[in-house]
Amino acid sequence: MDTSALIERYCEETGVVEDKNNLAVIFYGSRTTNHFTSSSDLDVFVITETGKTVKKKQLIDGIRTETTFMSTGNLENDIVRTINNFDFYYESVFSKTVIVEKDSDSLVENYRLAIEDYKKQVLACDWFKSDGKLSKTAIEIIYPILKKYKKANVAYKKVYYHELLGWIRSAYEVNHNLSTFPFFKVYDLYSNPNYAQEQYKIELPSLEFRTIFLNAICSNENMDEYLKTLFNMIGYKWDYDYNIQEEAEEQQNIKINNESKILDRLSLLNQWVYKVEDMLLKNFPSKEHCYFILLEALKEDYPKLCGVDTEAFNLKWEQAIHAIDVQERIDLLEELLRLMDYQYDLDYDDFTL
Repeated sequence: MDTSALIERYCEETGVVEDKNNLAVIFYGSRTTNHFTSSSDLDVFVITETGKTVKKKQLIDGIRTETTFMSTGNLENDIVRTINNFDFYYESVFSKTVIVEKDSDSLVENYRLAIEDYKKQVLACDWFKSDGKLSKTAIEIIYPILKKYKKANVAYKKVYYHELLGWIRSAYEVNHNLSTFPFFKVYDLYSNPNYAQEQYKIELPSLEFRTIFLNAICSNENMDEYLKTLFNMIGYKWDYDYNIQEEAEEQQNIKINNESKILDRLSLLNQWVYKVEDMLLKNFPSKEHCYFILLEALKEDYPKLCGVDTEAFNLKWEQAIHAIDVQERIDLLEELLRLMDYQYDLDYDDFTL
């Protein structure tokens, strides 16, 4: 089904255009830039006059759709939460817009400007320095992970290895004023610069960095060598055996009490679980990298979303880092997500399995 027909069917099925609470309906992503495949979903933003930010998934004639409803009352905060890891969508997000009523042209333009402002804030952040040494923030983030990596057994080593690779990529992109994007998009974009430029209008790291990074995320061998090489490439004078005089304390996990923020995070984690499951089923080249990045994200978020009682979760997480079989990994990812969601029991409309 072509995009125009799909959008027409979406509007008929959902009634979003007729709903007077909706000010604008924005279709974006691969379906609107004509770079989609048969498995691509339709991405939709609906700007509403009132209500909380919620996400909804459904099938339209067998095609997945994902709609984010955002109210004008919290528009700026909603934008930050929504595109925090997704600014690569920026150029395509307004490629097709259905204006419903009221002053929606101005509304959409304000939305565009808010995204521009947020991107400037991201590029101006001082988390990572290119002056040959790590900033205080980067040390607090990276050094504890590096310490765990150096002391870990084989199974845990893979988790911290892929987590470090993620931070290395972030440091390189910030240092060079490049767009950031989610971990599950790295292989597609790094391995196909023409696709990255045509669809998302983004600049990528150098060919040398991309080549080494892709080799690193697709392998669990020579991990030490890849890390040493990549640390040098991001401009840090970091000796692998360097000891910091004052060891940074790990930031304590503080439980989030805001229900809206909890639901937002659970919805995002569900999206990541779905995407990684799809990679595992298709034997995608970077499946290992994405799987371990996701496991670490789930472990880090559990105490923030659910409190300190982590025994059942930790048991499943231990099983997950040792799992090799694809179906076992998928089952464990979904069990971990259900353990995090025990209080809310959200309906995620899982289309993967």
